[in-house]
Amino acid sequence: MVRAMARPFPGGALRAANGAAGARSSTTTRNVDGSVAHQGGFQTRGAKGSVNSSGGYIKDSDGKVSGSRNTSTTGASGNSYAGSTTYSIGKLQHSGTCTDAGDVAIPCR
Repeated sequence: MVRAMARPFPGGALRAANGAAGARSSTTTRNVDGSVAHQGGFQTRGAKGSVNSSGGYIKDSDGKVSGSRNTSTTGASGNSYAGSTTYSIGKLQHSGTCTDAGDVAIPCR
């Protein structure tokens, strides 16, 4: 949650009074044939951990859509999550893994 104290920075970045920081960026391209491509991502970090996420989608000139997003997080304890979601031809797939601070696999909850 961004509080009123947060100061926006150019390029979609911000820094909060408590030292937390974040940034985002995205680009969308629309072509004359009707196809569209979008890419975007964000990252945040603060006392409780960090998150990085990026992905995009493509809609071709026939209207078919595909896309993906990759996300990784690390908590203050050092536990982390890394996951990937993809969509193509009507199928959605997701995979993810969680590890502790020693890089040992743990259940994702």
